[in-house]
Parts: sequence; structure tokens; C-alpha cells
Amino acid sequence: MKEDSDWIKNKQDLKDSWISEGGKVGQAGRDTYQLDNSSIIFQTRNFFVSIFPGIFSGDVEIQDRMRKSFAIRSKNFVRQYIEASLESRSRIELGLTERLDLNKRPWDFEYQSSLYLKKKLTSSETISQLFELYNEGESLLVVGKPGSGKTISLLDLALNLLDKFESQASLKIPLFLNLSFWPSKSISIERWLILELNRQYFIPEKIAKRWIIEENLVIILDGLDEVKKNHQNDCAYAINAFIRSYPCTSLVISSRIDDYTELEEKLYVQHSLSIRPIPSWRVFRYLEACGEPLNGVLEAVKEDAILKTMAKTPLILSIIILAYKDFGKDDLLSISELSKREHLFETYIDRMLSRSKSDLANYDKKLATKWLSFLARKLQDKSLPIFYIESINASWLDNKRQKLNYQIYLLFACVAPMIIAGAYFGVVYLNVYALSAAYVYDEASEQQVINILPYNAAKQSILTMPRLSTLIGGAIGLVFWNYVGFTIVGKTPSFSSLFLIFLSSLTIGSAIVLFVHTLTVIFSRFIGWLFIAPSKKDIPNQLTWLALKNSVFLSTFVSFSAGLAYFLLTFLLTDLPFRFLNLAFLSLGYLIGIGFLSPFGAFCTRHWVLRKVLSEFGSMPKNYSGFLDWCCNRLLLGRVNGGYFFVHRMLMEHIALKYTTK
Repeated sequence: MKEDSDWIKNKQDLKDSWISEGGKVGQAGRDTYQLDNSSIIFQTRNFFVSIFPGIFSGDVEIQDRMRKSFAIRSKNFVRQYIEASLESRSRIELGLTERLDLNKRPWDFEYQSSLYLKKKLTSSETISQLFELYNEGESLLVVGKPGSGKTISLLDLALNLLDKFESQASLKIPLFLNLSFWPSKSISIERWLILELNRQYFIPEKIAKRWIIEENLVIILDGLDEVKKNHQNDCAYAINAFIRSYPCTSLVISSRIDDYTELEEKLYVQHSLSIRPIPSWRVFRYLEACGEPLNGVLEAVKEDAILKTMAKTPLILSIIILAYKDFGKDDLLSISELSKREHLFETYIDRMLSRSKSDLANYDKKLATKWLSFLARKLQDKSLPIFYIESINASWLDNKRQKLNYQIYLLFACVAPMIIAGAYFGVVYLNVYALSAAYVYDEASEQQVINILPYNAAKQSILTMPRLSTLIGGAIGLVFWNYVGFTIVGKTPSFSSLFLIFLSSLTIGSAIVLFVHTLTVIFSRFIGWLFIAPSKKDIPNQLTWLALKNSVFLSTFVSFSAGLAYFLLTFLLTDLPFRFLNLAFLSLGYLIGIGFLSPFGAFCTRHWVLRKVLSEFGSMPKNYSGFLDWCCNRLLLGRVNGGYFFVHRMLMEHIALKYTTK
């Protein structure tokens, strides 16, 4: 048995970290997957780079800057995730067992003995230390029970590799991702990695693809068990296809042991490690080190077999220490056997919500648990480990009444600009508002807006969206025919005259659409620089605010351009006062219509309308980011890169089931 100093470096620091009420969470083999042969292109390119390095020097500099910038962002993400994780608070050495029986290799024999296939490793060996001993291209599977420390072990590995990469830039780039973001069997792991590098770290797709093709990555994939149940086998097939296509790329994959053993398709990995439960003697000494407030817990754990088993996982041990502080032995032993785990989670949630902090906001416990339950249920249904406020969409509405209110509010948002611009001009602008209103009702355009915001899409023009080109073409047609039509029919037009104006506007607008599309193909890369794109994702709901800024820019630009064109058309044929009055109404109409009903504006409109409906029905508070930050300060949620996550999946599952049922 080791001495205390071997496994607890500072007893007083440990005690202070657990008992104090202060502190704040850190902002924390199928054909479907056959990949392309673009590696030949990159091999050819590398050949020419080696012969003519001067020609490609600028490209190399961009690559180096991108690698360094990615390493910084990735390290911040990993550190925030570790700080916010409950498992990081119980830093006990984890025992590992080598599990060759979990590998899928053609040279393995079925009759090998279980003694050979399961080999205990020494307690001093960590996953990071073992990974250093593996050869290039060798992959590792890490399995364990829920709460055993799989995620924190992979995060430690990623942080260790990132530290080495900073000191030696020639090493491969470590990439940590959660597999629950893998959408379905319709996409290969290669393509998914490219999309995630772009979405999470703003790496241009061209550079991300080069990293993968040239096998410059060490890929760490957490949570195979968090992929939707009916897609887990497909995901395993996709991973195996990637391993076969990129034999020099090392992968590390984690999964719950029970979920992995149920898979039909096992992974082609060279190494498999299983995380063992914490030994009882180590649990006892850890509780002793926490001091007097946990003496009752220590005695109860020694006597109660169920509590002892629960405490052997790092997550549950962390929750026990936080939830059962100052509990007596008799209090814990009196809990029925069937409800011990439920009682633990309930006590933890209650104590965390009761913590007195310096927050200005204060939320009722019942409302807080209701809002957390709604969030947990949605994240569980969608298999999402991290929640971004801007990702809320119409699928979050639970019933017909909510959906009806949502449609009514959206309809009002579309009609309001015509009311503001005036009934007289509203009739004339019916065409442009009808075109722009289509964006508000089209959820598919949400992804178009999100796709245009990341780094690599900053060079793309918003005009590449077909319906927006139609919108602009229709707008230009209306500017012209608003003047021409009313000049022809006079100030009090008949119904047939109005129909003629509308039909003429639509015809001219459609013709201009073709011209706009032609210009778009030529100038899209240059026009795209006008729009603001994020360089990092740190602020909650950042993409929504960014879309709002872009909608204001777009509305101002188009309103000024349309107003100027209208003014020049009417300069010689109307009186000056009437000219300026028309210009004012026209500019106001386009400012509202184009700005707030453009793709950017429509994205914001749908988001805020959806938030309003969900708030009215009690699914979330009005100040959602404030509430989520409040939960972070109470160790229920963690925050990382502007997103939020439950401190552990087991806690999320409990909240989703318990309070939804209530």
C-alpha cells in the first residue's frame, strides 16, 4: 500500500477545494464511406514544394499561422472543459486494464485465453504515458463504466499533446472532438472532421482537408456511446473506413463499455484500455483527507456496500463530497437501497441551487429545475454534448399551440414593415416583402446564414443565395416601376393599374435576377469581404449578434443604394418636397424590409421570436445566457467557447428524466 504522499500531494489544498463554498467554474467497412483520391493531388503538390520552396513560401506561412492559432484555441477549449468538469475535482489515479479482447484485428484468434486478453497495468501508468509508447498510426480505444473518467482522461491526453505541440511545432496537431456531433451514416468521418474544424475552430475547409490528407492530425474522439443508438454501428463503420484510408493517423476513441460490447462492428484499433473502479482503500483515504465535514460520509461508505460501489467512480465520488457535506452516518444509512443514486443526485441539485453567490440574479428552485429539465431533454434528444444558444430552432417547440404562436409572431414580423412604411407604400412594396418574408418561414436558410459566418466563408458573397438575388432583383424592379407605374396611372390607381404595376415589377425584377446572378459568379469572392465574420467563438449567442450586425449593415447599404437610385429617377419629373417624401418612405421601407427580412435579419427574427414563445410557455427565462451562467456558478453547467454543457452526462440524464416526469 502506498503512502499518503504518493497519491495526495497537498492534503490541505484538497480539503479547501472541496469544503469551501466559494469558487467559480472555469469558463468552461461499408462502401458508403469510401473516400476520395485527393491525396494524390497533395502528394504532387508536396513534390513541387520541395523543388520550388520559394514559390510556396506564402502558403507555408499561412499554414504555420493557422496551426499555431488552432493550437491556442484548442488548448483554451480543453482547459475550460477540464476546469468545468466535476471529474476534475477528484484527481485520483485511475487504474487501467489492457483489453485485447475488444480489438478487431484479423490476426487475433478466438481461442486466446482471457488471462492473455485482459492484463492489469500498474497504477502509475496513465493513458498519456502509454500513448507516447505507441507507434505512429496506432489507435487506442478507451472504455469504462459511466462516470469512470473516460472524458477527463482524453482531455488530459489532448492537453498533454497540445503542450508538446507548442514546444515542437513539427509534431502532429492534436484534435479533440465529441462524436455526438457526427450527424449520420450519410457523411464520412473525413468530411465530418473538415466541417467540425471549420465550425468549431474556424479553420478554412481547404486547410482542414490538407491536414487530414497529409495525415498531420492526432484525432481524439470522445463519446462513441453518445451517438444516437441507431447510428452507433454506422459510426463504427465510418471510423474503421477512416482508419483504413489513413493508416498513419493515430486515433483515440472512448465509449461506455456496455454500449461498445453491444456493437456489431468493433473498431480496428491496436490497443484497448479499460478504466478500473477506484480501490476501496483509496476512496477511504481520499474522504479522510477531506476532513471533519465528511466523517459521516466516510463511516457510511465503509458500512454500506452500495454507497461503497458508487464511490468507486470519480464522478459519483465528486458528487458525494459536494452533496453530503455535514451529513451524519445514520442519515445516509437510512436511505433505501433502490433510491440511493436518485437521492444523491437530488441532494446535489438542491444544495447547488441553494448556494449563496455574488450573482445579481436569483432564480426560484422550481423554475430553475424546470428550465434545466427542458434543456437536458432537448440535448438528450438531439445527442448534443454542448449547447449553443444560437442553435435553438423550431424543433424545440413541443406542441401545436407553441407552433401556432410561433407562426403568428413570424407573420406579424413580416407584415410590420409594411405597416411602418405606410399603407400607401405597403401595397406597392408587396412584392419585395413577400420575397423577403419567405426567408423568415424557411428554416433551411438558417444553415445558410450560419455557413456564411465562419472564417472560410467570409470570402463568399451573400448574393450567392438564389432567393436573395431574387429579392434584390425584385427590389430594383420596384424602384423603377414604383415611379413609372404611378406616373402612368396617377395618384389614385385602379385595381387593374395596381395589378399592372405588380406584374411589371415582378417581370423586371426577374429579369434583373439573371443579371445579378451573373455578377455574383464573377464578384462573389470580393463582395464577401464586406460582411463581418467571427475569428473566434467566446461569447454566448455570438452568431445571432453577428447576424444582427450584418443585417444592419446590409439594410443600410441597400437602403442607401435604392434611395439614391430612386432619387435620380424622380429628380426631373416631380416636385422637390414630394421627391424627398417619397425618398424617405422608400428608404425606410427598404431599411426594414431588406435589413430585417434578409437572411441575416430573418435568422435573428426567427431566433428572437422562438425565444419569446419558449419564454411565454415557461421553457426558458428571458435572459437565457444569464440563467445559464448562474447555473455554471452552481456547478450544474460548464461553459466553454460560448457554449454550455452539463457537468456530466449522468446528471443531464437524471434531470431530463426526473423533472420531465414531475
